[in-house]
Amino acid sequence: MKKSTFYSKNIESKFYRLSLLILLFSSLSARCGKEKTGDPDSDEKPVPASEYSITPDKTKTSPVSDKLMGFNLVYPHEKNAIWQDGKIAGYLKDVKVAFLRYPGGTVTSFYHWNAPTGEGWKDSWDPENPVVAKASSEFMNIDEYITLVKSTGATPLVGINISSGRRWNRSNDGTTEALALMQYCRNKNFEVKYWFLDNEPYQHDSNGGAKTPEEYAGLINMYAPLMKAFDPDIKIIVNWNAGFKNKRSEYEKLIRLAGANIDVIDVHWYWNWNNPSWESWLEKTPMEQWTGDTYTEDIAYFRQMVKDLGFPGIKLASLEWNSGPPKAGTFTTGRSALTQSEMMMQFISGGLDMAAFWPIHWPDESFLVRSFVNTATNTANPNYGLFKFFGKMQGGQLIGSQITQTCNGMVSIMVKDPITQTVRIGILNKNSKDIVTEFRMEQFPELKFKEAQSFTLNSDGSNFSLASMALLKSDKSTLTKFISKGISLTLLTFEKL
Repeated sequence: MKKSTFYSKNIESKFYRLSLLILLFSSLSARCGKEKTGDPDSDEKPVPASEYSITPDKTKTSPVSDKLMGFNLVYPHEKNAIWQDGKIAGYLKDVKVAFLRYPGGTVTSFYHWNAPTGEGWKDSWDPENPVVAKASSEFMNIDEYITLVKSTGATPLVGINISSGRRWNRSNDGTTEALALMQYCRNKNFEVKYWFLDNEPYQHDSNGGAKTPEEYAGLINMYAPLMKAFDPDIKIIVNWNAGFKNKRSEYEKLIRLAGANIDVIDVHWYWNWNNPSWESWLEKTPMEQWTGDTYTEDIAYFRQMVKDLGFPGIKLASLEWNSGPPKAGTFTTGRSALTQSEMMMQFISGGLDMAAFWPIHWPDESFLVRSFVNTATNTANPNYGLFKFFGKMQGGQLIGSQITQTCNGMVSIMVKDPITQTVRIGILNKNSKDIVTEFRMEQFPELKFKEAQSFTLNSDGSNFSLASMALLKSDKSTLTKFISKGISLTLLTFEKL
C-alpha cells in the first residue's frame, strides 16, 4: 500500500508539472501569433498596408549624366564681397557642382572679356554711348572665374559674344576677340571644352535685337569653324527657344543650316513662367510645361527630332532652369526647393545631358525664394540640402522600376553608383496626406539600409525640415517600407554589405 501510494503521487506530480509547461508554451505561442498577425492587443504596432509600391528592375538601366548640377554665374552681380569668405564656393563643392557657366545669360552678348565693365547690359563697343567701367571689386573678371572654377573642381563653361560684331559691323573684331579668349585660357593652363555662343538670341533684349533662326545659324557658321580650327576637341553649345513641338519649324531651319557646327542645343526651362503658384504645382503630377509635355517627354521628343533631321549626335542641355518668378505670397524657399527637385528628378529620369541652375543668387527681390543662396544672410537656401543628394546621383545608373501599386501624386527615381554600388532613392509625395510606401528589394540582397531623410514643410511653407526618419520595416531580402509624409521628399540610401 505505501509503495503504491508513493508511485501514484509521483505520477500525479509529474503530470501536474507537464500540464503547467504545456499551458505556458501555449500562452507564449498565442502571444507570438498576435504579434505576427498584427493583433491590436499586441505590445508591438502592426505594419500598415502599403499604398504605393515600387519594384525595381536592375536589368533595365540607363546612364545619368555627370553634368546636371551646373550653376550660372552672372559676372556683373558677382561682387568680390560675396565670394571672399569662401562659403558659396563651399556650398557648390558640397553639391558636387558639375560646371560653372560664365559670364552669365544675356550679358554674354554684351560682354568683352578683355575689357569688362560690370555694366552687364551695356556694350562698350557702342560708339554713341560710352560705358564707364565699375570698380573691379564690383564684378567677376575672367581671372577670378578661373580661380573659382579651380577651387571648386567644376568644369568650365564659357560664353562667346557673337552679337557685338554683328551689331556694330565688326565681325572680324568679334571673331578675333573670341580666339584671343581661347588663347588666353590656354596660356593660363585653363582647359575649356564647352563654349556657348550667346544667349537667347531670339529675345528682343539680345544685343542688337532678336535674331531669326537663319541669322543665328549664320553667326554659328562664322564662329564655330574658327574656334574648332583653334581647338578641334571643343564642344559648341547654341541656344534656342523652348517648346520643341511648338517651335519645330524654327529648329528645322537652325539645324539644317548649322547642324554640322552644333554639338549641344540649350533650351531654357522655367516652369510655369507666368503663374508658378504652389497650387498649380500640387494639382499636376508629373509637372508639365506650358506645352503640356513633361520635361521627360520633351527630352524624348528632342532625341527623335534631331535624329529625323540627320544629326542624332546633338546633345541637349538646359543651361537655365528653375521655376518662374512667383507672385507675392505664393512661394517660399522651401516650396521652391520641392518644385526644383521634381524638375531635377525629371532631368535624371529623362536622360538630360547638361543642366545649369539659374541663378546662384540675384539682387532682385523676385529671385530670393528661388535662388541657390541668399546673399543678404550669406546662407544656402533649402534646395541646398536636396541638391547635395541629387548631386551624388550624377554619373550613376538609373534603375528602371514597375509601380506595382499606384498612388496619384507620387514621383520616384532610383540611381545606383557604378563604383561604390550605393543605391539612392528619391520619393516625392505631393499629396497632403501621409502615404505608406514600399520598395521591393528582392533584386538587391547585397545592399543594406544606411539612412533615410525626409524634407517636409509646415502648413504655409515658411519653415522646412530635412531630418532623419525611421523605417516601418527594412528586410534585406524582401522590402523596405516607410511613411512618405504629406507633401515631402524622402531620400533613401542603401550601401553594399
